[in-house]
Amino acid sequence: ALSFGHIHTKNRLAKLGIPSLIFESDMADPRLWSDAQVKTRIHAFLELMEKQH
Repeated sequence: ALSFGHIHTKNRLAKLGIPSLIFESDMADPRLWSDAQVKTRIHAFLELMEKQH
């Protein structure tokens, strides 16, 4: 679960036109983490950044 602080920060950055990326995980349950999924999200984010600039 995300804390309110992370969502608030992401929304504030978006209002300022600053892209951001949040990763969700559970420190108590590593099964919820996927290296492949994280890499895919990072690559997609970087592609978006390249298109915008």
